[in-house]
Order: sequence, then structure tokens, then C-alpha cells
Amino acid sequence: MHADPHAKGEPDRLYKNATELLKRKNAVRRLARAEGRPLTEDEQLLTLITPAAVRVFKELTDLARNCAGKVFPTWEWIETHTGLSRASVGRGLSILSKMGLLDKQRRCVPIDPPADRPKARNAQTSNVYRMSFPNRLARFLPRFLRPIPLPDDVVQREVDRIEEIEAMRLWRSPRQVVAEEIVDVDLRRILDSLAMAIENQESQKNGQPLLDSYYISCEKSWPGRPTP
Repeated sequence: MHADPHAKGEPDRLYKNATELLKRKNAVRRLARAEGRPLTEDEQLLTLITPAAVRVFKELTDLARNCAGKVFPTWEWIETHTGLSRASVGRGLSILSKMGLLDKQRRCVPIDPPADRPKARNAQTSNVYRMSFPNRLARFLPRFLRPIPLPDDVVQREVDRIEEIEAMRLWRSPRQVVAEEIVDVDLRRILDSLAMAIENQESQKNGQPLLDSYYISCEKSWPGRPTP
């Protein structure tokens, strides 16, 4: 996960959606009781939300809006700005993660290994947070807040585009794969040498060079055609 900036207005939209879920929580429970049925999996997910979790979410979305999407506060910062205890902050973050509203990744810095941990090379300073809103919860929002479905032709074009990209990737040579997908320079140099050896080995298996094969195919298709 990367701490990429959210689109303009996205943090506010995410927070507004979270507050709407909190408003709907008890109504969903009442409806399930009235119908004499257990909560569905999505309804169970919705009912996890708490005022404390929404309070934590507000501070994180405010950071995303004011700091160009770079959200990596310490727990102490969240405690101070929400007025919640450390335990409440921990529960709030856990709830948001379970609901799919929040992803996190550890943020570490290099350190000199302390005496009690001689193998330690990094120490965690905070987490990087990324907010989102899962599609499975969208149906609990008021209609005016639900995302507008894409037209069928737009969806199909995207599917076709992905399939074309995957088809092109299948035809890549080993060296192309290494060049496009390996970031580490030293590893890329090693793998490039291996890929070159594989390509040379494959070319030796083919008794007919590709260009000559093309001319033979043309001669069969158009008898009498002069060969170069």
C-alpha cells in the first residue's frame, strides 16, 4: 500500500459515508429483528461501526485532506486529536480495518541495533494509513450518496483493454519481462543474463529462422512468387 494522495474532495466524501453508516446501524438491526432473521454478512460488517471509530476516521480523513494524502500519525497524535484513550483508539482502528474503510502499513526507519536486539535493523515509528469505502457497504448509504454505476459499454471497454494488455504480456520475451518487472538493478542484470541464455537456447531449437519461415509461407501461398 502506498500513501498516494486522495482525489480532491475524497476525504470529505469518505467521512460523510462513514457517518451515514453510523446513522444506519440501529435501523439495520431493527429491520432484521422485525423480519425474524439473523444479520447478513454485510449487515454484521456495518454494525461494527462505533462513534469512536468514526471519530478516529474523521481525524485521518482530515489529515488526508490537509497533508496531500500523506497520513502516518502516531497513536499519541490520534489520542490527542480525538480525545480518546489508547484502548479506544486501538479498537477504532481495528474496527475500521475490519470494515474495509482503512488499510495500514508499518512505517519504519533504520536504526543502530540496540544491545538487547542485536539483529534489529529497523524500528517502527508509526503506520501509514489509506482510507477507502468498500462497494459492499454502498447499499446502506442514502441513494444520493451511492456511486453511479458505469455504463455497460464503458465497463466492456475496460474489460477488453485489460484482456488486450494480458494478451500482449503473454508474447513478451524473457528479457522483456525482466526489463519491465524487475526494479533492482543488480538482480535485473543477473536475470537478464539468464533470460538471454534462455532465448539463445530456444532460438537454437528452431531449425528455421523466423524471416526464412515467413518467405517459405509466402511461397506456399503464392506459387511462383520470386524469392529475394
